[in-house]
Amino acid sequence: MRIFLPLLIFICLPCLVNARTLYFVVHPKNVESKITLSKAKKIILKKAEKWDDGSDIRVFLPNDEIFPIVIRELFGMDKFKWEEYWGKQSLESGKQAPSILKSELSIIKNISKNKKGFGIITDRKFSNRLKKSIKVILKVEI
Repeated sequence: MRIFLPLLIFICLPCLVNARTLYFVVHPKNVESKITLSKAKKIILKKAEKWDDGSDIRVFLPNDEIFPIVIRELFGMDKFKWEEYWGKQSLESGKQAPSILKSELSIIKNISKNKKGFGIITDRKFSNRLKKSIKVILKVEI
């Protein structure tokens, strides 16, 4: 029994740690109410740069433990491939990588002040006041 429990935890822990819900969020007054995963990917890679109303999209991504999971699950990239992709985009088209912020709280605060903002957060608990300052337009289980 002493060996079985640690072994069970060792086997199951990666599943629990990697199981996440990603919430794609915008400012509450953003014209978008729902988007597809395909469109979300295009926005992050800046292949779609404008909202339906013609305004520019400002992308915010978290620079915490979720960032490597996001780029791996959505794009099949590691950090090296991500940087390589954006280096090429910068040289060829002048496009800059999305803003990488220090935390999901920073993403929420930036989006609450920026009607053009688009970001990704996980299912962490935030205050009701903070939750009211964003609108979820896509939910993805990874």
